[in-house]
Amino acid sequence: MEPGYRYAFQALVAVNFSDTYDLGHWRRPSWFHTVDEEMTRHGVPADLAPAALLFAGPPIRLPHPGDALPCMSTFPASRAAELVRAYEAVLGRLDPEVRETAQVLLEPMRVEAEEWERTKRAGRTEDTVFFWMH
Repeated sequence: MEPGYRYAFQALVAVNFSDTYDLGHWRRPSWFHTVDEEMTRHGVPADLAPAALLFAGPPIRLPHPGDALPCMSTFPASRAAELVRAYEAVLGRLDPEVRETAQVLLEPMRVEAEEWERTKRAGRTEDTVFFWMH
C-alpha cells in the first residue's frame, strides 16, 4: 500500500501545489521540536519554527494510511521572506547543530522568497510550498 499511496499523494500535490522540497533523511523527526525550542527562545515566532512548517499535516483531508504517509505540510509562499528574515536574525546565536538544521530550511525558503516576488509581479497571488519527510 505504501508506494501506491505515496505515488497518488505526490500526483495530487504536483497538480495542485507549486513547489515540493525534500529536506533529506532525518532519523528523528522529533529533533525539529528541539530546534523549535531554541529558535523561539531567540525570537523566531512559533508559527515560523521548523516543526510548525513540517508537521502541520496534509493540505487536504486524506484517509489515514497508517505508517505509510510521510510527514508533510504546506506553507504560504507569501510568508517566505518573513521566515528568511526571522531565521537569519537568530542564526549566529544558535547552537551549531540547531543552526545546521535551520539552514536546511532556510536555503529553499530564500528561493521561495525570490520566486514569490516574481509571482506577484506576474499577477498571481497564491503560491504554496509543500514540505514532506519520508
